[in-house]
This record gives sequence, C-alpha cells and structure tokens, in this order.
Amino acid sequence: MRARAAVVPPAPQMAGVPFSSPAVLGRRARLTRLLCASTALATLLANPAFAAPQGGTVVSGTATISTSGTTTNINQSTNKAIINWTNFSVAAAETVNFNQPSAASVTLNRVIGNESSVIAGAINANGQVFLVNSNGILFTGTSQVNVGGLVASTLDISNADFLAGNYVFSGSSTASVVNRGNISAASGGYVSLMGKSVSNEGVITATLGTVSLNAASKMTLNFEGNSLVDVTLDEGVLNALVENKQLIKADGGKVIMTAKAADAVLSAQVNNSGIIQARTMAALTGGSSAKTYKKGSITLKADGGTTKVSGTLDASAPNGGDGGSIETSGNTVKISDAATITTLASSGNTGSWLIDPDGFTIGRYAYWTRPWVRRAHDDGGDISASKLSSLLATTSVEIQSTDGSGTDGDITVNAAVSWSANTTLTLTATNDININAPITATGTSAGLNLNYGGDYYIANGAAVTLSGADASLVMNGQAYTLIHTMAQLAALDDATGTASGFYAIANDIDASAAAYDGPVIAKLSGTLAGLGHTVSGLTISSGGSSVGLIGSIGTGSKVRDLGLLDADITGNSTVGALAGENNGIVSNSYATGAVTSLSSGWAGTGGLIGENYGTITGSHAAVTVTSSGNYVGGLVGYSYGIITGSYATGDVSGYMTVGGLVGGGGGTVSDAYATGDVTGNNYVGGLAGTAGGTYTNVYATGNVTGVQTVGGLIGYSNGVKLNTAYASGNVTGAGQDVGGLIGMSNYGTLTNVSASGTVTNTGSYTGGIVGRVVGTTISDASFSGTVTGAFGTGGIAGFNGGTITDSQVTGSVTGTAAVGGIAGLNLGGTISNVLFAGSVTGILTVGGVAGTSTGTIDNATSTGTVSGTSNVGGIAGNNLGGITNSSATGAVSGTQNTGGLVGNNIGAGKVSNSTWNTTSTGQTGGVGNGQGIGSSVSGVTSPTIPAYATDAVQSAVRAATVSATTGVQETADNPPSTSDVAAGSSATAALAGPSVASQIDSSAAPAPTTSWRQLQDQEERRRKRAAQQVQPASAPKGGVGGSIRSIDVDGQHFDLEKDSAPASSAPAQPAAPAPAAAPAQ
Repeated sequence: MRARAAVVPPAPQMAGVPFSSPAVLGRRARLTRLLCASTALATLLANPAFAAPQGGTVVSGTATISTSGTTTNINQSTNKAIINWTNFSVAAAETVNFNQPSAASVTLNRVIGNESSVIAGAINANGQVFLVNSNGILFTGTSQVNVGGLVASTLDISNADFLAGNYVFSGSSTASVVNRGNISAASGGYVSLMGKSVSNEGVITATLGTVSLNAASKMTLNFEGNSLVDVTLDEGVLNALVENKQLIKADGGKVIMTAKAADAVLSAQVNNSGIIQARTMAALTGGSSAKTYKKGSITLKADGGTTKVSGTLDASAPNGGDGGSIETSGNTVKISDAATITTLASSGNTGSWLIDPDGFTIGRYAYWTRPWVRRAHDDGGDISASKLSSLLATTSVEIQSTDGSGTDGDITVNAAVSWSANTTLTLTATNDININAPITATGTSAGLNLNYGGDYYIANGAAVTLSGADASLVMNGQAYTLIHTMAQLAALDDATGTASGFYAIANDIDASAAAYDGPVIAKLSGTLAGLGHTVSGLTISSGGSSVGLIGSIGTGSKVRDLGLLDADITGNSTVGALAGENNGIVSNSYATGAVTSLSSGWAGTGGLIGENYGTITGSHAAVTVTSSGNYVGGLVGYSYGIITGSYATGDVSGYMTVGGLVGGGGGTVSDAYATGDVTGNNYVGGLAGTAGGTYTNVYATGNVTGVQTVGGLIGYSNGVKLNTAYASGNVTGAGQDVGGLIGMSNYGTLTNVSASGTVTNTGSYTGGIVGRVVGTTISDASFSGTVTGAFGTGGIAGFNGGTITDSQVTGSVTGTAAVGGIAGLNLGGTISNVLFAGSVTGILTVGGVAGTSTGTIDNATSTGTVSGTSNVGGIAGNNLGGITNSSATGAVSGTQNTGGLVGNNIGAGKVSNSTWNTTSTGQTGGVGNGQGIGSSVSGVTSPTIPAYATDAVQSAVRAATVSATTGVQETADNPPSTSDVAAGSSATAALAGPSVASQIDSSAAPAPTTSWRQLQDQEERRRKRAAQQVQPASAPKGGVGGSIRSIDVDGQHFDLEKDSAPASSAPAQPAAPAPAAAPAQ
C-alpha cells in the first residue's frame, strides 16, 4: 500500500476552487450555506497527492481489496458486501475496479472518516456500487464511471436494511453530491445521486434504465430485480436542491429529479437548464429478433417548492414508436421561453407533457381598455402563451393544478394560445379554469380537455375555437359534439323536436343566409356550450309562442358562453333572442338586436329570455324590446326564478308591467342593472315593472315614462326585500303612485336606497323615493333630485302608510297640497331620524318633514326652506299626530297658519320636546294655528348651525338654541309670556356662552349627506342636557284652534280630523297584479 497524502478536514468557509457553478452561486447566495461540504472538496481538488481509496474493512460478505500501481481491485465473491472506508477518493490517474459475481451483485462502500469523496479517476463495475459519504461526493470533470448501477449518497443506510433489500437512506448531512464527469450505467442499469443538494454538471447515461437525482433527508429506492423503478421521498430537508446543467440520457428509460422540502416556506428547488433526454427506442423482445419500443419518461418534481425548466426535456420518438411522457410538478412550476419540450413521434402517436403545480398562469394581464375587455402581454405568468403554443406543435400538454386552496387550485389563461398540430391541450384544475384569452386549435384532430372541480369561465372575447373536422372537446370526462354550421345546429332536434346531449359551438356561426319561421332548436334537454362564440344575423319571424334560437330550455339543461349578434326575433308570446322559455341555467350569454312581441295581452317577452323559471347568471342584452302587451323586459319578460350578475342596456316599450331588466314576476334579482329608457302605461319601472321576492345590489339609470304606478327602479313592489339600490333616471307619470325609485311599495323593506333623477307627475302620490308606501319600512334612504307632483308629494314618499327612518332629502320638492320634505301625506305612518335639507314648495298643507301627518314624527330635523300659502310649518303643515324631539332651522314662509314647527295643529295633534330657530325660520311662533291635545315648543334667536361645523361647535350651538323643555306648553292661541321668553333666553345664554359662532370651522365641510346622522345624535344629546338644566314654565291655557277641517284635491275629499287614523289603518289600495303567482301558460 502506498502512503497517502495528508487530508485537510473541511473548513467552514473557503475561497478556492468552486464546488458549485458560478451561475448557481449567483442565483442563490444561500447555496454557500447549502453546500457546506464544498470547501473540503475544493481543498482536495487543489491537492494533487490524493490517490485511491484507503482504510477499507469488509464488515459483511466476502471481498478482497488489493492495489497494483494506480489500480485498486475489489474482488467480491458474495452477492452483497459491505466495506467501511476511512477515505474513498480516486485521483485522476487512478482506477478502481469492482469484480462482482453478477450484474445483480451490490457493494456498499461507506466512508466513516471525515473526508469528502473526490472521484477524479475511473470506477468500473460489472454489478452495482453504492458509495455513501456524509461529507460530500464530487465527480470531477476527469472522472469516468462505468457500472451496472450506481448510488452516490450523503445519506446513510443501515447494514440490516441493505442486506434485507430495504434500500432506505436517511441522515442529516448538509453536504452535496455533484457530478462534473461522465457516469455511465449498463443497459437497463441505473444512476442515483442523493443528498440535501444534488447537481449534475457533467454527463450521466443509463440506456433503458433509470437516472435519479433526489434531495431529501430520508428516501427509499424501489427496485424490481436490478432495475430502479422509482424513488420515494419520505422526509424533506430544508432548502432541498436538485439541478441539471448538462446532459442526462436515459433513452427507453426514465429520468427522475425530485426534491422534498421540510419547511412551510416551499424551499425545495428542482431546476433544469441542461438537456434531459429519454427518447423512445427499439429493444429486442426476449432472445428473439422482434422489436418492441420502449417509451421514455422524464419527471421533475419539487414537493414543497418550485420546478424551473429553461433547458431541454426530450421524450420524443424520432426512430419509431410512440412519444413518451414528461411531468414537471411542484407547488410552483415555471417554464422559460428558452425551454424546449418535445414528445413528438415521427411515425407513432405524440406523447404527453404534464404540468402539475398548485396553480398555473399562462401569460399575464397588462391593462384594461374598457369595462369587461382586457388586454394582455404574453410575458410573465408560469409559462408564456407563445411558448405553450410552440410546445403544442411537438407534444400534447397537460397542465394539472390539483392541490392548494383558493386560487392555488386554478388554471388561468391570460394570453392567446394557438396551435395547428394534431395534439391535445389538457387543463385539469382542482378549482376553476379561467380562460381570459382565446384558445385556438386548427389541427384536423386537435383536442382540448377541460377538467375542473369548480367551473370554467370564458371572458368576453376569449373564445375557444376547435375548427378541425375531427377536432375533439372533452369536459370533465364528457365528450361534446362540436357544431360548426347552422345546418348542424338546426339538425340537433330529434324526431320529438328535442335536442338531448352535450353540444358545443366550435367557431363563430353566420346565420344571416336564411330566415326561420320558428325556433332553430325547439327544445333543449342537455347542454349547449357556446365556448365564447357568436351566432350572428339570426332572423326569426313567427306568429307562435316560445320563440327564439331555442324555443324552450328544459329543467336541468344548460346554455352558456354564447352570444347572439344582430338578432331580429319576432313572435306572439314568450319571445326572447336566446330562448322563449328557460327552466334550466343560462350563464355568460348575451344578445344584441331587436325582439318584438305581436301580443296585446300576455307577451312574456325579453331581450334574452321570454320567461324565466330557472337561473340566469352573468348574462346581458343590448336589445330593443317592443310589445303592445304585458310583461315586457330588457332581459326577461317574466321571471319567477333567479337572475344574478346580469344587465340590460336596450330601450323597452310595452303596455303594462314593463321593466328595463324584467317585466315582472318574483324570485331573486341580485347584482343587476338596466340603463335603457322604459315606456309603458301602468306598472312601469327602470329595472322591473312589478317585483316580488328579493332584490339586492341593483340599479337603473334610464328614463322611465308611464301613466300610473311608475318608478325609476320598480313600478309596483309587493313584499319585496330591496337592499342597496338606486335609480338616477328621470321619471314621468300622469296618474297615481309615481316615485323616483318605486311607484308603489306594498309591505316590504327598502334598505340603503337612493334616487337622484327628476320625478314629474300630474296625479297624486308622488315621491322622490316611493310614490305610495303601504306597510313598508324604508331605512337609509336619500333623495337628491327634483320631485314635482300634485296632491301628496314628498321627498321620500308622496303617501306614507309605513315607516321611514334614518333617511334624508337634499333635493327640491314641489306640489299643490299635502307637500312635505320627507312625506307629502303621513297617514298613520312613522317618520324618525330624518333630515330635510332641500326646499319644499306647495299651496296647501306644506311642511319640512310632512305636509299632513296623522302618524308619528320623531327626531326629525329640517334645515331646508319651506314655502306655501296656507298651513305651512317647519316640520308639518297639518299635524293630527305626534311630533317629538324635532327641530326646524330653515326658512318658513306662508300667508295663513304658518309656524316654525307646525302650520296647523288640530285634533289629536301633539308637539313635544321640539325646537325651531326664530331667526332662521322667520317665525316667532312654533305653531301657526290650532290647539291640539297639547304641545311643547319653543323658539329662540341664535346662530344657525352650519352642517359643516366641527363636533364641539355643533354641540355648543345646538345647546344655545334651546329655550325651554317639556314644561313649556304653548300654541298659537296660547303665546309664550314675556317671562317665558326671558327665562329661555337666559338659560340658553348660560349653556352656550358668548363666543360659540366664532368657533365654526368651514374649511373641512363635508357634504350634507355625510353629516346628518351626526347632527341627529348631537341634537338628542343637546335635548337631554337642556332638560336637566332648564326649569319648566307655566302650564298651557285653554283654547281650540285650527279653522280648516277638510280639503278637496283632485276630486278626493279628506276630513283631516276623521282621517287621523292610527298607524295600523291603511288606505285602500289600487288594483295591482299579483306578481308572486306564475301566469297561466
């Protein structure tokens, strides 16, 4: 044995010959930390004196070790042997030969010293060699390894497991395994490099065999005979890294590169910047001369990390046979534009490529050009669309996103993908497939497979085109019949007139060549997938019912992602561009053009669907809809189903029950809107003519014209729960019940609603929000437009027989009689926590809150101007009910019976704990005329409170306006005494102080709509403080006031004392349709 050179132990850090390539070190500074054994290897490389393995001891089996010159021979006579070495390195001039009984024999070589193994020479073996060294292993550029099979590992294996054939390797070594030389396994053999960090920077070959590079802290090699089948990574390791920078060849075999992370930060990395080749190759069958083709496979997997491909993955079949398979998987998979991936077969079937991340994006969005239209750059994402398109020219590709939650399980196409080869693109997602850009396959037999756990979504302008005559589409395992022409579409009906099956529109279809006298498909009992395509120029002229592209969509059937352009559809009843009747699901579909109903009775006509008893989602219509009949809508004529995420933009005209979105019906409408103008006679609305059910997050902006029961959003609502809605169009009526939002609301709830248009009506009951309210609760309502009516005109409601709370009016209100800033007539209703900050003008019974009130008014504030002739008050013109905790500061003017709070207080009318500002209102008296059962009012000259005053100033100024509290009882017939006024003025001066007005801050004035609630809260606090500090004054004197007992307006007689009914009494209602009941068919 020759003397060995001294070995330098590993150092923590060293600047010497690099162990890992500069590219890797440049990309990831932490590799210095990962490859902590590299410094020892660099030291060995710098020392030319090391030679063959040293200190070998056979601990199991039978083997001899001998050295002759530069050659070391290990002669093994048993099938398995274990040798422990103090050092196992091979210098450039050295050769180590393993002479084993057969190719099935295995020698385990374990290094128990503290030196890394540096293989710079040759290793030869007719069997299999395991080299285990926890200090690290390097095959230098001069190394040449020729073996039946090779395992090079920094993880250890127990003797017992090795001898039993349980090839389980584990350990905590942080050292690396690197190949820069040439490693070759015999045909059918294997090469496996294992550790925390594994890198190939040389050439590894295993024809018809297996090459595996694996990073983990525990793993298992699985064999069948002498062949390595696969590798199981049992336990991960922090910052696991596997990379190939040069060449790995396993033609007819398999290449496996896997890494498993041990942490939650997804630190595993599998990178290929070199060439991995596992082509199909011919092999002899048994001992005969018959050939069989062995397909290759390539697997790159980062379990808990990222797989990056920028080099070549080649599982093609250039010399016969079918192409092989490629898998690139990980939590994240990145495919560079520089990558080349192919499974192309010269004479057989093209192979497949599986991409399996948690979530995957093809291309990326760059900007939006207008609503609903997105433009994309192709760069970015996990693969560019152009790269995927080029790869589909040579291989079928499967992108699989089967793990993760939320959008991690999605596949998203953000840029256009197209290919002309007869290959197949398969997208498999745990959650959703989002197609935001076109997918186009023009190959004769090209295919697309979509598999999804959630759903697939096709954006506007992102059609899926399969134009080949034998092209295929499979979704969730179901094959679809592709439709390319109108003739094919019309032929779908069977002998019973029903299309039963799964169909897809494979390209845009021009239907303008012929006109139809009925529906193209009489009844659909299946699925029609439009794939984002359009049918253009469809013309149907029929005198029958159930008219459209489809006559009737059956229960459980689906129509989706289909557009009709420039359709011209005419029928008698139940008419729609897409379908006359829907009992199934219509999604992401639309129509443009014109729809006409010939019926003067029941029309059931809509821009997209005539009658809906199913579900419509994400759909719209830009259709002009015309009928002289009933139930006419911009999207749907009659609906008793569900409409969500949909809208209509066309103008609509009909006779009765006419709406911009829905003519009438019940059910649910959410996230929907209409923008077209709507014209009709009765029950006319900007969104719905009549409504029952639930409406959420809806609006209308078109102008609405009708006679009676006309609303900017809904004409007549029966039991509707309306939440978050607005209307901004102008509303014009000529009869009863006209409102900026709803004409008449019957026993429902309206929450967070507003209107801002101009409302004009020549008849009675006109409101900025609702014309007539019966039993309905209105909360969080606001009106900022202009309302002009006759009798019963109000900023919120013309007639209130329900509840109005937490609401405000900043617009202008004009009427003849019973005109109020909040409600024209408050007959038995409740009004609370409201603010009027606009202007109200009338002739008879005009009030800042209510024109005439027989109900309850509480905590109401009027800062607006009130102008009338007779019975004019800052809060109410006529009061026969109760007014409490209210205040008026706006100007009040009239010629008869005019008061700061009430113009005429009669019958059961009572005013308590309420104030007015004598200077700003211009009224010295709280009540102009009348003595009800008692009132508690007061007036004082003080600074007007700006809406933009700071919190502290608002509180102080509000306190300064208090003159007296509940004990001060006075009416027009019982004016306050001089001592009462003096006592009140003295009290307020003490409360407010002399410098309040100078503290007003106008620099940060919010809009009145954002401050009225705050003012109400402060008003209540002010009253409570005043009640504690000001003593009651004298009791009221006797007397009855009020000379007006009844009025006649528009032919209607009102006895104001007899009509002061309790809140539970409601006025007679006009006849109205029953939208909750489905019409007879």
